[in-house]
Amino acid sequence: MNERIDQAVMGYARLEQRIARHMPTFFMRLCARCGAEGRSCCRPDVGIEAIESWWFRTVSSHVHGRWWPNDYQETETCPAMGVDGCRLSVGRPLICSSFFCEKMIRATVDPWELVLFAFLSDLPGWTLQVGRRKNIALLESADEADGVLWTQLASRIEQAAAMLNVAIELAQPEIDLKRKQEITLRLICCNPRFMRPMVRRRMLELLDERK
Repeated sequence: MNERIDQAVMGYARLEQRIARHMPTFFMRLCARCGAEGRSCCRPDVGIEAIESWWFRTVSSHVHGRWWPNDYQETETCPAMGVDGCRLSVGRPLICSSFFCEKMIRATVDPWELVLFAFLSDLPGWTLQVGRRKNIALLESADEADGVLWTQLASRIEQAAAMLNVAIELAQPEIDLKRKQEITLRLICCNPRFMRPMVRRRMLELLDERK
């Protein structure tokens, strides 16, 4: 790979790791509980995408090395699933980053924490969508991209990191309500799609409970 691609891979990996550090920890317990009950959302086809997508495979192998088994296409479970959960800290398919269920929504009791995790869950997808019809995750190889695309991705990663710095203020208990509202409006202006219908409904419920 050339230097631009290397920098993009490393920048995206760092971004994904930072996002993971600020996601609510109780989500992992909820997912583990569903997995123990045989209702895991981690499907084999999703894990296979982490291997067969050139971008995700490149990012994950940069951090983890070759982590996938030779017979990954024959597995009945997600090939990224280990005994302690997902073995990938980076390079997960976008559905793994962006998906959250009703249980997660209902378990979130602070409206600003809800804004934070909803925004962070959509940030990887926002980062890789460098144009209306250009999504880095859909590249079949590095040869499909030119220097302009990597420049756009580098800019996108830089913007995402700056937005992340703003978003994580919501987790600081000392900031006042006005600042939390300002941050939420700023995040919505940057990426309105993260406020999905289920997030908006839960947000309104939580705000009504605080009246």
